[in-house]
Amino acid sequence: MSVWLPMLSTERLARRDRRGRREDGAAAPGGTRALLLITTEGQRQVVARCCPRARDAGVRIGMALAQARALFPSEDGFRVLAFDGTGDRRVLRGLAVWAQRLAPIVGVEDPDERDGIASMTGVYAQGLTLDVSGCAHLFARDGADGETGMIRAAESGLRALGFTARAAIAPSLGCAWAVARFGDREACRARAIGTDGARRAIEPMPVAALGVDGATAQKLAEVGIERVGEVLAMPRGALACARRFRGPHALRATHATAGAQWHPSSRAGVLRRGDARSGRSAAAAAASP
Repeated sequence: MSVWLPMLSTERLARRDRRGRREDGAAAPGGTRALLLITTEGQRQVVARCCPRARDAGVRIGMALAQARALFPSEDGFRVLAFDGTGDRRVLRGLAVWAQRLAPIVGVEDPDERDGIASMTGVYAQGLTLDVSGCAHLFARDGADGETGMIRAAESGLRALGFTARAAIAPSLGCAWAVARFGDREACRARAIGTDGARRAIEPMPVAALGVDGATAQKLAEVGIERVGEVLAMPRGALACARRFRGPHALRATHATAGAQWHPSSRAGVLRRGDARSGRSAAAAAASP
């Protein structure tokens, strides 16, 4: 199972604000203002993450801070904070400990600076992966099968902690990763994909669902390849010979997402139940609303 946390960075700070308000009785420091989290790339300050209110105003990941400021009528309409990857990692590890109530082995996904923190590649990387083998049947209730019940338990439990989550279960972690982030909500309503449905589920998705970086996706788009189905239809040797598309990686990602056990992120640290002691304090912080 793959669990995507698309707003982890901003929701973590919102929870911190709510906790501070309860402790001192003061008004929320953020109020109703939009939140922009920035990082530095070269000589520019760019938006690494933003809240839904900022996105509604037109702010996009990777946008220059000066351009983002211009979208608001006044300085009172938003606040700017530094993106804190260390804080996100700490909370992710705490959430991984929490998620061990669903499955004993949990992987923590974390964006790598080499892939560009201020990019959608970085946003897609934030999440958890769970080995749910032999666990799903424990969540079958209220007429729902175990996989659907587990997805609901993951999403509702994280929502109760203050985090937006979107989960999916599939025959391979690569397919689950793609469906959690790009799956059509109607076509994959339950987001529990069977063995026969993996390829059918990912074919209409953009090539970013393969876990390739933005530059590779752009190069594929330049030659008219924008969907996973178009990549799957290519001869196996075609991409492998195309270095400009990072061919071997894209080929491995494509066929493995449709079938074999593979995951887009090679940097997902695995937390086993026996490791929970080291993450207990982080779990306590993550579980406090």
